[in-house]
Amino acid sequence: MVRVSIIIPTLNEGKYLAKCLSALKKQTYKDFEIIISDSSSNDDTIRIAKRFKTIVSEGPRKGPGAGRNLGAKIAKGKILLFLDADYIPSKNLVKYVARSFNDKEVVEGTVLYYPINGDWFDKILFKLINISVAFLSAIERPHAAGCCLFVRCDVFNRVHGFREDLIFNEDQDLILRAKRFGKFVRLNNAFVRISLRRVKKSGYFYTIFKQYLRATLHYSITKTTPKHKFKHEVIR
Repeated sequence: MVRVSIIIPTLNEGKYLAKCLSALKKQTYKDFEIIISDSSSNDDTIRIAKRFKTIVSEGPRKGPGAGRNLGAKIAKGKILLFLDADYIPSKNLVKYVARSFNDKEVVEGTVLYYPINGDWFDKILFKLINISVAFLSAIERPHAAGCCLFVRCDVFNRVHGFREDLIFNEDQDLILRAKRFGKFVRLNNAFVRISLRRVKKSGYFYTIFKQYLRATLHYSITKTTPKHKFKHEVIR
């Protein structure tokens, strides 16, 4: 069986982390480690991480890409699975991620996305997101969010991990660079439930159009998302 390293970047995620870690402890596949890559939290994030007996790596606040890279540096697994602290994985997530690499051509991939406590609009929106991800994968233009992205460790190291100068689209950039080494897969038998706290606080229009789509368009043209133009809001 292949060992999986689950890497979770955190910044003051004490309110949400325990639910994510509880779900991971119930996984049907057991050959994995959990690395909490913390960016100088000042709440109880570290205490919760240690209570669940995870591996904790601490570093400065330099953004999600830097946090994921920091965790990857100490990972022991052959597969790196990146999750976010406020997302809930299905109980078979790690099993199906590990199993996907029985195909030696697979180097990276993602899963289905569902909202946590979503209303009818949220459910329709996420249905469209899953259809879009499947379509892009089918036409060899893969896309995945950093909230649930997995990649072979050796390929991750060959492409030098996430670009830390990107405030957005660091996940998409990694996928495109890693794709030249093999196949991207979108798994239909595993999922993560995604927190809606950002869109509920900032609104769908601002989050989707003014942040993500604008940043994606800028990245598509320039291959950059400079910090003076885009900003991640810290939502507690």
